[in-house]
Amino acid sequence: MDQFSQFTCRPENQEMVSPGLISSLGIAPEDIYASVENITAIAAAAGKSAGRDFALLPFCHTVEAKAMGADIRPADDTAGPRAGAYTLNDPGELPPVDISASADAARLLRASSALRDGGWRVVYQLSGPISIFSCMTPLSCLFKYWRKTPETVGASLDRLQDMLSRFTAVLCEAGVEYISYSDPAGNANILGPKYGSLLTERFTLTFLKRIRETCGDRCSLLICPMTAASLSSGGHLLAAAPDGGDIAACCVKREGCMKSKNFKLR
Repeated sequence: MDQFSQFTCRPENQEMVSPGLISSLGIAPEDIYASVENITAIAAAAGKSAGRDFALLPFCHTVEAKAMGADIRPADDTAGPRAGAYTLNDPGELPPVDISASADAARLLRASSALRDGGWRVVYQLSGPISIFSCMTPLSCLFKYWRKTPETVGASLDRLQDMLSRFTAVLCEAGVEYISYSDPAGNANILGPKYGSLLTERFTLTFLKRIRETCGDRCSLLICPMTAASLSSGGHLLAAAPDGGDIAACCVKREGCMKSKNFKLR
């Protein structure tokens, strides 16, 4: 599994929807999620520009956090959607919500169906817990509670897992062909060995297994190489024959990502 530990996530691995592309469509940056038409137009244009036969949604890692009450500043000419003021003083304050009922997520779901009907293979980029929390509270606050009251963070992770699992089921129903799971703020280089291992054991492994059960044959699961590295280091990711794997461990921004070797979770 050394191939995963050697992977470095650089800016070119992030999905960038350029201001020029958005402007060419006559869409204001702050309106990228304002309508189903805007979302489908941007996703299709980005796919064509990159020479891909699939469309990537959403265009940032803030949609789930916003659905949970995060203060997200809209995109502008300099940057995409990003966190504004923090909304949680305590990770235990994380509210249980139906992500799919939020305005942005609901439009993304309808756009997924529209893109599929238009002949696109839709890949939905699902964010992990640390990336979600980073939009709502300083990570130093999260780590403080994780150290002093681990049961508080554990309960919040369980709540997050329930919300994200329900959302993945709705994504499958909307015609999403691939769910790509990543947690950019939660890789081991940021969390360190202790919390990286805790996150893998306490959330990532069980959540990914749950997604496989939820989606079945309706939707394939991709995980980013950084997540794969964390699973591999804990002995939870095994190489499997192409017809016997549960997941593909690859970066969806790289050519040929969906033809990567399959792996099994254990």
